[in-house]
Amino acid sequence: MISYVIVLIYVLYMVFKSYRSSKAKKQIGTVTLAGYSDYKKIFITLLNLFFLPFIVTLKSNGKYGVLFLLILLSAVLDRMYVGDKGIKVHDVFIPKEDILHYYMVEASVNQFEIFIRGRIDVVRITVNKRKVERPLEEILAEWKLIG
Repeated sequence: MISYVIVLIYVLYMVFKSYRSSKAKKQIGTVTLAGYSDYKKIFITLLNLFFLPFIVTLKSNGKYGVLFLLILLSAVLDRMYVGDKGIKVHDVFIPKEDILHYYMVEASVNQFEIFIRGRIDVVRITVNKRKVERPLEEILAEWKLIG
């Protein structure tokens, strides 16, 4: 019985995070780039690993649906979007004004890192190569000039 309560709380937490993620995506405006970020990725991975035994020990077949739902919600949270007004990473909207600097990752044509005001560590972003028509450096230079 306690496993059901723990799993329910975790599912509600992940649904809440996904809701915040969709709200953050609406704040960015027109999407310029889409991809994935490493922002808070370790935290979500550790949460999933911690709650996995509780999900697996559920007696009903609903555990497969819960597993599928949590994998889907984790994928939604991993998405990153660059828009007119800022960047959406995880479930956070970062206004363009809070992005101090960005630079391309060496030996990679589809990754860049951004420095954010108030954060010590950088956020690495990987862009889907198939959806980029021009070089990433051009797109980022144009994006930063707009703001």
